Amino acid sequence: PPTQRRQLLEGNWDIAEGAAFAEFEPESHIVTPFEIPVHWQRVKGIDYGYASESCCLWGAVDINDGTLIIYRELYQKGLTGEELGSIISSMELEDPVSVSGVLDTAAWARTGTTGPTVGETLQKMGHKLRRADKNRIQGKIQIHEYLKVQPSGRPRLQIFNTCKNLIRELQSIPLSKNNSEDVDTHASDHAYDALRYMIMSRPRVQSTYDELKRLKEEEDKEKEIEYIKIREWEEKFDKEQKLKEQEEMRREQKLLQKEMERRAKFDNINNTDSSLSQLEKFSIDKSKKN
Repeated sequence: PPTQRRQLLEGNWDIAEGAAFAEFEPESHIVTPFEIPVHWQRVKGIDYGYASESCCLWGAVDINDGTLIIYRELYQKGLTGEELGSIISSMELEDPVSVSGVLDTAAWARTGTTGPTVGETLQKMGHKLRRADKNRIQGKIQIHEYLKVQPSGRPRLQIFNTCKNLIRELQSIPLSKNNSEDVDTHASDHAYDALRYMIMSRPRVQSTYDELKRLKEEEDKEKEIEYIKIREWEEKFDKEQKLKEQEEMRREQKLLQKEMERRAKFDNINNTDSSLSQLEKFSIDKSKKN
């Protein structure tokens, strides 16, 4: 078998017996991290789980030959949608723009709840995601295609050595005992699934014009979002100001009304006093005449 041949003849014991990807070679497929050029197209693939691990992989396409470089991974369990979104946002601060990508379709499913799904939560937090193509057989075939070494001596897929979990799964994930065209779904496969989603999204080399156009669209969209936020803030401020002015007007009206009542009361007292004075004067005059 290919795996035993590599173990015994080549001394490569990194690959597990019965592994689905016997062609995976650390010397060819694992590389030392380097700075990803700003103009390379970037993409991410996400496999979500709460009880099991969530995995997000980031990839960039080398514009020179189309090689997909996996340069970052997130692999953690027990994350809610908001927590996952916050961590992804924090990790993407190193990227020139927010990276678009694909997300496991299960994360969009409503399982008897009326609240937002994980997919909706991530989108609301600003992550540009669409539903992943989950064709398992075709996805596995595509990974085989990407692992092939090209005539140039370089495979179409290379992984930074910091992505430990993806490397571990590609070296160890076994074939399914029931379907030799698929991997064993009971094995650890979260990073594998994220990679499969990413590759099935068909990442490709973009021309300089396309990349500049995309960056311009990203910039315009961010400006539009910022403009909307400013308008919402202005409208809220104007509304608060109107409420304050109305409250101030009501307060002044109450003060004016009290002042008018006070004056009216004062005028009534004066009129009463005047009437009494006139009555007293009339009484005195009458007394004198008598």
